[in-house]
Amino acid sequence: MNDATVFESIAPLLIVRDVERAAEWYRDVLGLAIGDIFREDHGPHEGDEDHAQEGEAVFVIVHGGGVEIMLQRAGSRPIHSNRADNYPSSDIYIRVRGIDALYERVQTAGAPIVEEMTLMFYGLREFLVRDLDGYVVTISSPPDA
Repeated sequence: MNDATVFESIAPLLIVRDVERAAEWYRDVLGLAIGDIFREDHGPHEGDEDHAQEGEAVFVIVHGGGVEIMLQRAGSRPIHSNRADNYPSSDIYIRVRGIDALYERVQTAGAPIVEEMTLMFYGLREFLVRDLDGYVVTISSPPDA
């Protein structure tokens, strides 16, 4: 890496069973927006009602603030996670402001909370939630945010 390189963001790619259902979960539970949905053999569709429902959804990016999460249909690819099933480690770690409002939103949506809101020994408040495909998302915030 040279001195001119500046990392600006990261967009993890999650392999999911159903792109539209996963995108709706990230919208409804975490409040992220759904970007253009790419469908089999058709490309992106935003506001194109004549073709919006043609073909199975294969890819979308959900986004909000500086967060982008890419969701891709599993097809023949296995769905996997970097966590051991017996340890609730994160697949995605998201920093937010307004964590209390988001925690309430997640609870209201009935999403499975893996770990309740906790003040961690390193000074951040965090909770963990599991998405539809089993990925664990950590939501984190400074204690005063």
